[in-house]
Amino acid sequence: MCSVLEIPARLALAMLLAADPASRHDEPTPPQTLPVTRAEAQPTDFDTSDEAWLRLVQLHGGEAGLGALAGRTFRTSSGRIYVPVEQDRIAILALKRDPAIGTRIATAAARADSGRLERVLARRISLGELYMAHCVGADAATAILQAAAYQPGKPASEVAPTTALEYPEAFFQGTNARTVEQVAAFYAGSIAKTLQKMRHPLAISRPKPPSGVRPWITSVMPTQQSRQMAAAR
Repeated sequence: MCSVLEIPARLALAMLLAADPASRHDEPTPPQTLPVTRAEAQPTDFDTSDEAWLRLVQLHGGEAGLGALAGRTFRTSSGRIYVPVEQDRIAILALKRDPAIGTRIATAAARADSGRLERVLARRISLGELYMAHCVGADAATAILQAAAYQPGKPASEVAPTTALEYPEAFFQGTNARTVEQVAAFYAGSIAKTLQKMRHPLAISRPKPPSGVRPWITSVMPTQQSRQMAAAR
């Protein structure tokens, strides 16, 4: 589950890198060593369940230099991820606590979401939209953004009812259902607040959106300065 109330700084930076078209074809740097026990791993600020992490490694491990371990994971008929060798499972879960690997996995996953949304929407997406896809999934995010383009006042809970129940803090304000436009703005505001706390240049100085363009579409888009800062982290 994704917490929209407190976004880890490393996750925000991974979103920045993924939202930048110039960085999408960068080759990931394979890890030099792989921890094999939980005790050997260094803690990080990614908060991901074991099941979610195994799924991320299976889907995006190859892009993050973890192809060998990703190949040792399998999906059951019920959709859960199964690792036949316990030592492999321990090694994969230990990597969850490695900051560098966590960032590479998060960036690879976000790049996949970004490509998927842009293909469907036929335009570049903003960092806020990418963060929404990270939280609610690419399918729900796509449905919300498509609805927002034509029916901005439509309740988001009608477009993605199951997702709305999973993330009530984003889809409802008290007892009132947020519109699809308001949900998109909510996620854009969440990531913008995190960048502001980090004193990131994207949040300190954001250009005014062009006339007629909704603010949450163009908010927190990557710039050359932000790319250099994110890469330096």
